[in-house]
Amino acid sequence: MSRSTAVDRVPFLRARWIARAATAGFALVAVGQVRLLTLLASSGGASPLAVLPFLALCVVLLLAWLVLGRLWRRVGHLRPVVLPVEAGTGSLQEALARDAAEAHHLSLSGDVEPPTRW
Repeated sequence: MSRSTAVDRVPFLRARWIARAATAGFALVAVGQVRLLTLLASSGGASPLAVLPFLALCVVLLLAWLVLGRLWRRVGHLRPVVLPVEAGTGSLQEALARDAAEAHHLSLSGDVEPPTRW
């Protein structure tokens, strides 16, 4: 997938803000689950229900990996393209070859004698 060539930064900034907020939300939920796990482990009581917070933490981490990966990839695709000063008009479409003049093969065009091998 090619990168966006949009000049408008508003969709990029909005997507980045959403991705940051979602990252902070998942981090808070994961920290709460880890805190609950440490409290259950330090209490000393072995309960069969003590595995539920661990499973909930695994589900939260899996969801965070799926959701945050998609959100941050979207931010990367919406990032505005920054072109160097000497870039030509063809580089906006990521076609740098359009800006350069076509060079002919020196040996095949007859301008230069091809090297002899033996």
